[in-house]
Amino acid sequence: VNGFLRDSDLLDQLESVKEDFSVGQINLPTIFRSINGNLRKYAMEIKSIHLTNSNNDRITYHGLVNTEEDFVSKEYGAPFDPVELKYFTQIAGKLLEDNYLSTGDILDLRNADKIKKDQAQSFIAKLESLGYLRRNDANYLILGVRAHLELRSYLESVIMNAVDVDSLEQTQREERMAHLRTVIDELPQIIVY
Repeated sequence: VNGFLRDSDLLDQLESVKEDFSVGQINLPTIFRSINGNLRKYAMEIKSIHLTNSNNDRITYHGLVNTEEDFVSKEYGAPFDPVELKYFTQIAGKLLEDNYLSTGDILDLRNADKIKKDQAQSFIAKLESLGYLRRNDANYLILGVRAHLELRSYLESVIMNAVDVDSLEQTQREERMAHLRTVIDELPQIIVY
């Protein structure tokens, strides 16, 4: 599991549990609210997200998310070094702007002095395997489920920091800020129980 489950896979698992324990109707929001009531004291919670594929089919994903930057997130979070984190920030910013990129486009974003092409390719593969990036049906890279579930405030800050609005005139600044807020509003909705 990449830190998240597809709704259909979770429901299949719950059906098998239901058969074993004679449980009635499965209501995920109720189950998640109950679980989150206990998890929140440990700075964890279950969140869900609806994403669409190229056929506009809505797919729901669920993930257990650490809600604080604490020992757990530092000790068990994604093991990226500072150069990789900076590279991911560039990748995320460009994906938020363009929605999808080819592998070559993402490779071009790297600082060639700090990360070699083969290292960048390995890093992209790592981001995919961890669920921070995924491929759409046309094989382009897009932000993955974990990026949306775990890094929402980070993605919003990437959007807001993408442009130096202080260097713009007042009218341009207001227009740009309105555009950036629209980009944030268009991010997939996170469901918290």
